[in-house]
Amino acid sequence: MSPRHNLIALVAAFCILLTALVAWNLWEDREATIEAEGARTQNLVRVLEGHTRQSLRHIDIDLARALDELKHAGDLRSSDPGDLGTRLRAMLPADGLIRQFGVFDREGQLYATTRINPPKLPGDESVSISRRDYFLAHRERPGIGMAIGAMVQSPMDKQWQMPVSMRISTADGGFNGVIAAVV
Repeated sequence: MSPRHNLIALVAAFCILLTALVAWNLWEDREATIEAEGARTQNLVRVLEGHTRQSLRHIDIDLARALDELKHAGDLRSSDPGDLGTRLRAMLPADGLIRQFGVFDREGQLYATTRINPPKLPGDESVSISRRDYFLAHRERPGIGMAIGAMVQSPMDKQWQMPVSMRISTADGGFNGVIAAVV
């Protein structure tokens, strides 16, 4: 073999070795990045979990206060929906987490709301939640406390919302409806 071929073979071997080292370095960097991002993601998940728990605690407290207001109002059918909406509107938290409260009777029909001049729905003037998961849960299981419903698009303003609700019970513990906070 000539010295020229030996030099070409040596340069080729050096290039292959250099390429292998660069590939190995890139692989190690990739693995380190994945590991670091995994740890960062876990930290963000923990922060989000803590924030969500704190937000749900606040919503639970606000719903419990609103439920107490309903207990003072007595039977839903004997209270004025406009007056009830006004009293509940005064209880909306200032942080804006809860957009509105809605009070639904035992059939799932909207009875009172904190919305000022709620819009009428085309073709149907009533808002019903009678088939929603959280309404059925409260109706069928009295002791569940706060329930979080599936995200739904509001029939009134077409915005996505998450309902968080509590059961309204009669004096003897019967089902009297649901109060829902729109988050």
